Amino acid sequence: VWMSPVMRNVHPDTCYHGYCPMGVGTELGDQYGGFKAYSKLRSAFKKHGIRVMGDMVLNHIGSNVKDLDKGLLHPNPFGNDRNGPYYHSYKEYGEGKCEYDELNPKQRIRCWIWGLPDLNHSVPFVEKTMISMVQDSIHKFNFDAI
Repeated sequence: VWMSPVMRNVHPDTCYHGYCPMGVGTELGDQYGGFKAYSKLRSAFKKHGIRVMGDMVLNHIGSNVKDLDKGLLHPNPFGNDRNGPYYHSYKEYGEGKCEYDELNPKQRIRCWIWGLPDLNHSVPFVEKTMISMVQDSIHKFNFDAI
């Protein structure tokens, strides 16, 4: 089973799919009915030999720049400064301002798609923080793969 992100979302009413993480952490989203209910679901999968792959949001936090500006993202060790060192430069995709070469398959998009606060993984603190979150999530949510 490929599960959409299980972490808590900043706007659970409109971001029910899980791709608007509240911040960096392993707090379970309310849509799973609490950790006890999630654990019961996970145990049922395991009992029937069903493996679980957890999807995670590792490239951004929140759902838009307003979440960042208003300080709605917790825990957010990267701060709320959109021009800070932990984010790529604030540029909206589609405005012709992104650093992107669609002919280069190894090129990364370096901008804020749909206004999502895009993390700069070339900064060691960002890289270490996100790796730690993945490791913690694998154990906490009992994922078989990410």
